[in-house]
Order: sequence, then C-alpha cells, then structure tokens
Amino acid sequence: MSTSAEQRAEMVYKSTLKSRFGLTDKLILLLGDPDKLVKNPNYKSGPPAGLYLVERVESFIRDHLVEVDEAKAKREGRKAAAQKAVATKTREIVAFASSVDLGVVNPLPSLEKLREIARTHAFECYGADAREPGYIRTMICREARLLELWPA
Repeated sequence: MSTSAEQRAEMVYKSTLKSRFGLTDKLILLLGDPDKLVKNPNYKSGPPAGLYLVERVESFIRDHLVEVDEAKAKREGRKAAAQKAVATKTREIVAFASSVDLGVVNPLPSLEKLREIARTHAFECYGADAREPGYIRTMICREARLLELWPA
C-alpha cells in the first residue's frame, strides 16, 4: 500500500476496537498485530500506540461474526446482571435508611437560651455584660494585656 493510500485509510486505536466494534481482548489477539505503531498520544514516555485499519477490522468481523456476536451477548448479560445488582443494593439501602429512627436526642437550645448562656459565661469569666456596646472592645483589650503579661 502506498503512503498516500495509507494516509487516507481510516485507522483506529485499540480502545475504539472495543467501544465501536465490540471486540474483546481475545478477539483483538485473533485480529493480530496493529497495522501501524505511533507515538503514544496520552503519555509521552508510554509505549507506542497501535493503529488498526478499519477495513481490516470490518473484514475480520465479517469472518468471525459468530465469535463477535457471542462476545456482545456475554457483555450484555454481564451488563444486565450488574444493573440488577445495583438496583437490588439501592433498594436494600433505601429500605434500611427508611427503617432507621433518626430522631434528634439532644436538640440544640433555642437562640434565646444560647444568648443567655453567652451572657452568663461573659459575666462569670470577665465580669462584663455581653449586651453592653463596648463588650467586644473590652474583651480584646483584656486579652491583649493578658498576652503582654504572659511569660514567653
């Protein structure tokens, strides 16, 4: 085959043989070596990538139609079994989640109760009323003075 004819011929990677033509690894081994090796497009230091002529692949499929159809049927069977397993597992998880009592044991106190706790804490620790406008400024100044007195 001349280089110009080879350039015009459609070529595909091994992954395309699997996705588009439904070939398995065993069938690809039967197909034989790639028609052309090229630099790996994904990994610069990776192994060379093989390209297969579509014309040769289609001819192989015509010649091995029974094997290709069996492989597709097996794949569909595995796919259906996997989908069934996922559906079963999902039903089991939903049933379990529905049966669990998710009641709150210790609900959070109301906002007013939280404010009261904060006021009590501020008064007990700092002798100040948290509702006073200068409370935050006072706390920052006190903390800064404490840090200055703290031994290094």
